[in-house]
Amino acid sequence: MYWEYDGMGKPQSILQSTVGFEVLMHLLSDILKQNPMIEFSVEGFLPYIKKVKYINYADMETFPIATKGKGILYKVMYENIFS
Repeated sequence: MYWEYDGMGKPQSILQSTVGFEVLMHLLSDILKQNPMIEFSVEGFLPYIKKVKYINYADMETFPIATKGKGILYKVMYENIFS
């Protein structure tokens, strides 16, 4: 997987960082705004998860763990989910 833990406490992907978590929460909000009747379960969100499953979140050049990476990650994930 692209989010394995190295045991050293250093994020191996942007999803393990604070900015990655913020993006996930923002996208959750976007999903709920567009589909307020969604079942709040793994099954309810599975169609969205499948759309972003194969993004290489460990690519630090594409997704630096910084504000810049946060914006890029949000844009990439949003486009995959809602296009």
